[in-house]
Amino acid sequence: ILIVVQGAGGIGNEVGFAFAESGVNSVLFADLDGEAATEAAEESRKLATNPAYKAFGIKADLTKVDWVQSMVDAAVKEFGAIDYCINAAGVDVASYIPFADTLIDDYDRVLDINTKGVFIKKTK
Repeated sequence: ILIVVQGAGGIGNEVGFAFAESGVNSVLFADLDGEAATEAAEESRKLATNPAYKAFGIKADLTKVDWVQSMVDAAVKEFGAIDYCINAAGVDVASYIPFADTLIDDYDRVLDINTKGVFIKKTK
């Protein structure tokens, strides 16, 4: 059972697809864009080699404790357990500017997603 965070695009969905192709039982694609996460889950079903494979997508904001808890609860309810959690979420500041010119709100967003989000997932 695998959770892929930021699973609706880029590295995240490719990791989910690779696991589906490798024969895992289930993948939960979690992303801020819940619709895209659901589409990634549907696409992964076409690639799955395990006939019992299940997948679904869910909207999740990993900077919010309650959203992460809901994501974990949904995975446990649907699949019974979580074996792996891949974090493909990561952002940079909105534009490439000198560090000294970075706004604190932009820096907080980077820390929330890249650091706090991983911590929250690992503690749930």
